[in-house]
Amino acid sequence: MMIRRHVLTVLGLGAAGLLPACGGGSSSSATDPTPAPPNLAAQLQADPDLSTLVQALNASALQDSVAQAEALTVFAPTNEAFVLLQGELGVRADELLAATELLTRVLKYHLLAQRRLQAELPLDQDLPTLQGEPVRLLEGARLTDRLLRQAHITRSDLLASNGVIHVIDRVLLPQNMVA
Repeated sequence: MMIRRHVLTVLGLGAAGLLPACGGGSSSSATDPTPAPPNLAAQLQADPDLSTLVQALNASALQDSVAQAEALTVFAPTNEAFVLLQGELGVRADELLAATELLTRVLKYHLLAQRRLQAELPLDQDLPTLQGEPVRLLEGARLTDRLLRQAHITRSDLLASNGVIHVIDRVLLPQNMVA
């Protein structure tokens, strides 16, 4: 909006009078049949298969970050994926949720700082995560972590106002994690 206003001013056209004609008015109208999707946090909360992820985001204090981010891709492990992780690590759910530093590192490993639909994710290239280590997408909608563990994307392109969610069947782990 500021860039458009600046360009119009530089051109001597005056931004105030032209913005509504250029679509600068309200982005939603009463006649718009498709309301904007909710934000990522609300989308995750609405899916009962992702309730453990929502609990983990709350425990790690990342819930607000996910809700307020401008554009994220979330690789969202299912409840079953967290049950598998508990077995791998030999911990109970409450112990996992109490390990907030570990949980934050693991959850940031499931976030990309940009909105990427599945078709936009490059195959066999590093995808930088917010945790700092990359994940990789392989043929067959498989993500692999640095420990060479694989997660399948079981549902993709769940749109939110501030990003997109891809549901996965395994929790990914960054390097230097006990698996």
